[in-house]
Amino acid sequence: MLIISNILGLLASLVMVYSGSINDKKRFIFVEIIMYVLFICSQFTAGAYTATIVNFLSLIRNLIYYKDKLNMKNKLVLIGLMIIFSLLINNNGIWGIIPLIGGSLFTYCIDMKDMIKFKWVLVICSFLWFIFDIHYEIYTSSFFDIGTVITSLWSIRFLVKNKGEKC
Repeated sequence: MLIISNILGLLASLVMVYSGSINDKKRFIFVEIIMYVLFICSQFTAGAYTATIVNFLSLIRNLIYYKDKLNMKNKLVLIGLMIIFSLLINNNGIWGIIPLIGGSLFTYCIDMKDMIKFKWVLVICSFLWFIFDIHYEIYTSSFFDIGTVITSLWSIRFLVKNKGEKC
């Protein structure tokens, strides 16, 4: 199952790295919907059930956001569900909390108007997933988590340069 998980993780990761370079929020969210479907399958086959639940709720979050229906109430409900399910399903101690932290942070910040700040949130969340994926031996995903950090940092530099601010 670990081979299947890594293949699915590779496909999801390629999509994820591409999403890090997208500066249009609506297009970014659409690409991430595809990514989440692949990651859910990858993490489920790896036995990473907390990550599977968090990513399933993240998929729902992105679908709601894509339809312009995400408000603070919906975000808090999703974060609450992430917390409840993570605590109920987590059998991996601190490792099972990492997806909860990343998923909750990203859910709370997804509708940031400032794309530079949003990209910084993406960098933090991608790094958290890097740590998680290394622990679960989903090495293809971990490699691309770092790729997403790099493409997001590149995107931040591009956005800052076009704004005329120092990086």
